[in-house]
Amino acid sequence: QTGEHAAIQGGIDATCGRFYAGFWGSNLDFGARTDPLTGGIKDVADIEIDWYAGVKHDFGKVELDAGVIYYTYPAAFDRRFPGDSVLLGLRELDYVELKLSAKWKLRDDFSVTTTGFYSPEYTNRTGNVFTGEAGFEYTLPKMGRFSPAVSALLGYQAGDDNRYKSLIGNSSDNYLYWNAGVTVGFHEKFSLDLRYWDTNIDNTSTKLFGGPNFCDGKASGGVFQCDGRFVATLKATW
Repeated sequence: QTGEHAAIQGGIDATCGRFYAGFWGSNLDFGARTDPLTGGIKDVADIEIDWYAGVKHDFGKVELDAGVIYYTYPAAFDRRFPGDSVLLGLRELDYVELKLSAKWKLRDDFSVTTTGFYSPEYTNRTGNVFTGEAGFEYTLPKMGRFSPAVSALLGYQAGDDNRYKSLIGNSSDNYLYWNAGVTVGFHEKFSLDLRYWDTNIDNTSTKLFGGPNFCDGKASGGVFQCDGRFVATLKATW
């Protein structure tokens, strides 16, 4: 969500027994749009801050995690889109999502995680949205100071609103996404993740912007990136 530019991200977590809470932030670039009231050009959003809380419990081979996430975009320009009635008010980027996850520890070095998300009003007021994910992580033997692991994830999202079809699914009410990669931990606090991401969202045309190249962002001014991407992430944890 940075228009192919780098992102700087960070967060803080706090735990108390089974309970946890925290926040996470990142820069992003949602482009700029014309304000229908003033005629001026405004940035849609430059920052995302997510607030979350929940409870975890370990049942031995299975760890359950139930939580809530509030996605916020400070100082965002929640603009109207063509066809929106003035009576409907401005669109809203902020939204709430509920989460229920189970991590299955099949072996000391192999685990499978399944997660379900539900938002009663997804970003940009695109209605009810359901998301399901399934992934695995396999920890490889240590190589000196390095601790490698391979992992992959498959996700499915579905919405029930015509705005969802136009803004996210490119005329479809659902899509698949996936990633696969390797994470190498080193010096205890650091890790380097090399990962490929992709979706099956149609890139050939879009009713919203009236042109091709929906997924590589050309139709939306570089805002929405949903075609294949290789991402390298360097992370430090204290």
